[in-house]
Amino acid sequence: MSRGIVILINCTSASLDQYDRKFFKKMYHSILHSFPVKVRAIHLCNPGRAMEFVLPVVKYFLDKNTRARFVVHQGNKEVVLEELNTFGLDLTKLPVHMGGYVPVPDIMPQV
Repeated sequence: MSRGIVILINCTSASLDQYDRKFFKKMYHSILHSFPVKVRAIHLCNPGRAMEFVLPVVKYFLDKNTRARFVVHQGNKEVVLEELNTFGLDLTKLPVHMGGYVPVPDIMPQV
């Protein structure tokens, strides 16, 4: 069994003005180069129409190993859940807001 973390990003209700390039660059560097853990996969769920143009550029700047671990899931909730299941992410490993069973506390302040 391989060990590491899986990053799951749900962009279902996100808009393009919420994306901060500097923040994501810092997070990318922190997760991949600063933490003593192996990133096994990055799953981006429903990134939106605007991200269709941005994602190829982002993936171009990722290193070869990270690019291979980067998976985009598009479609309705059932399609995304099915695709995630093929990667071993069944409902017992997914948060409630994505249709799974894992409760996740709300850590973001309400604006």
